[in-house]
Amino acid sequence: MKLSDAADVFLRHCRLERGLSKLTMTAYQLDLRQFRQKQSNDLVVAAIDKNLIREYLGWLDEQYKPRSIKRKLATLKSFFTFLEQEEYIEASPFRKLRLRLERAKS
Repeated sequence: MKLSDAADVFLRHCRLERGLSKLTMTAYQLDLRQFRQKQSNDLVVAAIDKNLIREYLGWLDEQYKPRSIKRKLATLKSFFTFLEQEEYIEASPFRKLRLRLERAKS
């Protein structure tokens, strides 16, 4: 399954089955669109591994504050967990990935 198709399936699931708020849906859409743009929309989700996630994290770290990075990574973790549970992928790339982000400074 292509990344763009998987994102559409996930967002439909979040809206219809999980009943997420419009604000949360907007954030999920933004985060997934941004991830797709940094990759290739034609990328197959099964080809996404923890190294690609690490590269994306490096890019996020140059662009955003820790709080925003945590939200964006939470979106991706939820996305890949869904794909694993629905058996679109064998295992989430987050499964064996340990990320430690600094807390935002006040």
